[in-house]
Amino acid sequence: MEYSESYIFSKDIDWFFKMNNRYIHVASAGGKLPAIINDREKLRQIQYEVYNLPYIFSAEEIRINQGFIRQLLSPQLNDNPQIYDSYVESFTNFARKGFISCDRTEIENEMSNIYHVVCVPPSFDFGLQIENIPIIINQDYQLNINQIGIKFLDIVK
Repeated sequence: MEYSESYIFSKDIDWFFKMNNRYIHVASAGGKLPAIINDREKLRQIQYEVYNLPYIFSAEEIRINQGFIRQLLSPQLNDNPQIYDSYVESFTNFARKGFISCDRTEIENEMSNIYHVVCVPPSFDFGLQIENIPIIINQDYQLNINQIGIKFLDIVK
């Protein structure tokens, strides 16, 4: 059963896929979901499996897209410096499990399908296997490499 549009556009839904042999986590930030992901029962099962995975990296090993994140959060950081830590925490936790962890960039545009990488594990040579995660090939959900300008994004094409 699919999520309703009102639910999708009002929630920050964690979804997961595999592309080019890379496991990717995305926080929807109230944005649209790809059709292959919009299956409530399957997504809840995948979420359960991912949430219960052990950490395979320490927090110190995770590479954070700090310059872009600080630029993204700059107005709020002036008022509350702790907002950076609270923002990256859940993304770091997914990266510690072996996922490239992303967030939707254009929050004000719920139809936008442009994402930025928040953080990545230290190595992409890991044996993470989750059978239920959909594989997305040549789809329109893209990580915007040019907007971010960090080299480790080159692996996501």
